[in-house]
Amino acid sequence: MKLTQRNFPRRSFPTHFKRSLVFIAVLTCMTSTFANPVAPVVSAGGAVITQTPGNTQIQQSTQNAIIDWKSFNIGVHEKTNFQQPANGVTLNRINSNYGASQIYGALTATGRLILVNAAGIYFGPTAMVNVGSIIASTTDISNTNFMAGQYIFDQPTTMNSKIINAGMIKVADNGLVALVGANVTNTGLIQANLGTVILATGDKFTFDFFGDQLINFSVDQATSQSGKIMNNGAILANGGKILISAQTASQVLDNTINMNGVLQANSVSQQNGDIILEANNGGVNIRGDILAEGQIAGTNGGNISISSKYINIASGAKVSVSGDAGGGNITFGFTDANGNPTNAVSITTNFCSHILANSFANNSFAGNITMYADNVSLQGSLESVGLGQGSSGGNVNLYGNNVDLEEGAFINASGQFGGSVNLGGNPYTTSGKTTSSFVDFDLFTYVAAQGLGLNSSGGSVNASGDLTLVGGVIDVSARSTGSSGGSVQLSGQNVHLQSFSIVNASGDVLGGSIILGVNPALSIPTSATINVDASSYLSVAAHGTNALGGTLSVFGDDVNINGVLNASAGTLLSNSMGGRIKVIANNSVTLGSRSIIDADGDGGGGEIFIGGDPSSSNPIANFTTVNPGSIISASAITNGNGGLVTVYSNNTTDFGGSIFAKGGVLGGNGGSVLIQGLQLTNYHGTSDVSAPQGTPGTIVIASP
Repeated sequence: MKLTQRNFPRRSFPTHFKRSLVFIAVLTCMTSTFANPVAPVVSAGGAVITQTPGNTQIQQSTQNAIIDWKSFNIGVHEKTNFQQPANGVTLNRINSNYGASQIYGALTATGRLILVNAAGIYFGPTAMVNVGSIIASTTDISNTNFMAGQYIFDQPTTMNSKIINAGMIKVADNGLVALVGANVTNTGLIQANLGTVILATGDKFTFDFFGDQLINFSVDQATSQSGKIMNNGAILANGGKILISAQTASQVLDNTINMNGVLQANSVSQQNGDIILEANNGGVNIRGDILAEGQIAGTNGGNISISSKYINIASGAKVSVSGDAGGGNITFGFTDANGNPTNAVSITTNFCSHILANSFANNSFAGNITMYADNVSLQGSLESVGLGQGSSGGNVNLYGNNVDLEEGAFINASGQFGGSVNLGGNPYTTSGKTTSSFVDFDLFTYVAAQGLGLNSSGGSVNASGDLTLVGGVIDVSARSTGSSGGSVQLSGQNVHLQSFSIVNASGDVLGGSIILGVNPALSIPTSATINVDASSYLSVAAHGTNALGGTLSVFGDDVNINGVLNASAGTLLSNSMGGRIKVIANNSVTLGSRSIIDADGDGGGGEIFIGGDPSSSNPIANFTTVNPGSIISASAITNGNGGLVTVYSNNTTDFGGSIFAKGGVLGGNGGSVLIQGLQLTNYHGTSDVSAPQGTPGTIVIASP
């Protein structure tokens, strides 16, 4: 038969068909690359290598061995196994001229493996690594150091190589997984129970292995390339330690740690987990879950530390050290090259992010959450709550130059014994300014350190900035039977409580304490201006039987009150006593037309001082103004005496409001009222010290 060549017309293949051809070509090329590791040479120590199609066996006879490979690839159905003496270590040095190592099959070892390839190492989606420990690196180690047991990797590559795991890497209990290169990515699963997982960038680094299973890792020289670390998979080191470290030279500013997957180092028995993320330049972005929890009964949460100039916790992310028997510790900030703590540039937690250090068992302690940054911006939730009977809330500390609680922010340090929340202060400043410029509670923010349950007590909330601005809710109340309210102190050059803000330190048997400004008895300058806007509400009330209202103190240079200050006590027939309210100033006190100052008590009125207390050494206002429409009340409600009300100034007192210091409707005498300006008294208001079943009280309106 004679074959005749025919010229067929050229055809244009569809785009999807072209792509299929390209994929088949690439797959064919990759498949041909995957073969057993090639051309091994044992350059130190003793090992016998046996290779059959799809199977490589290394029988190591010495404690340490070095094998040089032309290439080290493992195909999908191939196996490579190292049989080593107890605690044996094999250094596998791979020729980078043949490209990155591609591992798609099974890699097993009874001891420790070190893989070094300057061109990079890729563990594919089908890779199954099951070894005692493994270090995969693009930086080499000298034969001398390795054979001497000194794991100093000091021969960096100039290639911008990558270490990538898309498969499964599992090591023995107490083992080590370390992936170290200019760029490191995990999209698969890494498991090292009771062990250590390290993802790091660096040109030079050192491992120290101790006999008690402890492993120390240090970056001796930051990478000179653009170092990035990403986790989109899962890293599990329950009872162990996870270290993510992106270290670059000072001229490289874009190194970033991106945590989109799961980091988990939950507690096992009494062994707590530790997770550390550090980036000397650039930032850390958290989009997944970072967990060092104590989920098993009787275990505590571990520790999580994030050190970077820029830290961002994205919406939906979770960082947790909650534990059954106690919460752990979470610290966000920055540590410089000398190991000294300093402020991060910024820390941001976004809406619906969760940072948790709760405890669950009875008589347990919640953990601590601390942030240090020039700028702290919070939209998510921070919780350090003691949920069991007899439990205590933890400590939540946000320190920096600017602390901004944006709408939706939620901080909770409650417990049967409430914890503490501290906002402001700048202890690790780089500018020399140790106080915050501002602390801002936006509308719809909530900060709590409540007392939960019977016989509980509220905790404390302290905020201090040059400007302290409150538009949300601060709650340290304790409302159950036998409980006592907590304490709130808001200080700074200017303190401003906006309309609809609430500060609640009420209790059952005892009201708590609220201080706006700084107590002059502490020899600290008072706030310049304090404003309490209309429709704001501050309470140290006590709601139970035989209760005592708390103390509410306002100290400033100029004080303007147009909201509600409440230190009342009890319900009908509760035999409770009103508390004490002081509104004093160095210069002026003004009560607006919508202000209500309430220290009523069912069994007796409390004490109210507006402008100053002439019987104390505290400052006295030069000018005290009480506008028409304002109400000041220290009456007994059911059965008891009216309280004490003083409106006072060193210069001019202008009174146009209403004062009530009445005796109880079933018994008791009227109270006492003093209105005086040492230079001028202008009285055009009303005062009532009547007593339906007793003796009326006294009203003194003193003029010069």
